[in-house]
Amino acid sequence: MFDALPIPDPTTALVAWVVVLGACVVGCVTDLKARRLPNALTLPLWMTGLAFAATTGGVSGFAGAFAASIVLAIPYVILFVGAGGGAGDAKMMAAIGAWLGLSQGVYALVVIALLGGVIGVAWSLCDGSASALFAKLRTMTLGMVGFAHGRLTAGECLAFLPPAGGSARIPYGLAICIGSLAAFGGGLQWHA
Repeated sequence: MFDALPIPDPTTALVAWVVVLGACVVGCVTDLKARRLPNALTLPLWMTGLAFAATTGGVSGFAGAFAASIVLAIPYVILFVGAGGGAGDAKMMAAIGAWLGLSQGVYALVVIALLGGVIGVAWSLCDGSASALFAKLRTMTLGMVGFAHGRLTAGECLAFLPPAGGSARIPYGLAICIGSLAAFGGGLQWHA
């Protein structure tokens, strides 16, 4: 049953994973200290990922890396625009996509997003903002359910998003780092 799960083998992209994990550690430390993932980290990481993909895979490698960077960034761009997430998070995910490509990148995205939610809840419990977080999650869930049942349009659902900048921000570089490490370790374990 689990053999059909698309968990890629990280050893097939070992150089890319080493670069991504190193950058994630730097991003985590930076985000914990300064609460930002700086362009000085994300932009060179993205550009070198695209260059690496072009060098190793030609035009198709570049195209795949560029597509992966878009796919990995989109959820975080939506969070940035609609819910006050950080732009650095979106740029870091784009850079990770450029290095890992679509298969490895989407797997990493899922693990990072899942662990990011867990870390966000844990962070809010530790800093005393859990009740506000759960109220926002309840409101957003009502909006999604209304949309899923056809009672709300996509535009009406925007009213159910929390106001930008109105929530306590967690240093999401921590979640990206832990999620990337877990994705890498999980892939190694899966293929052991």
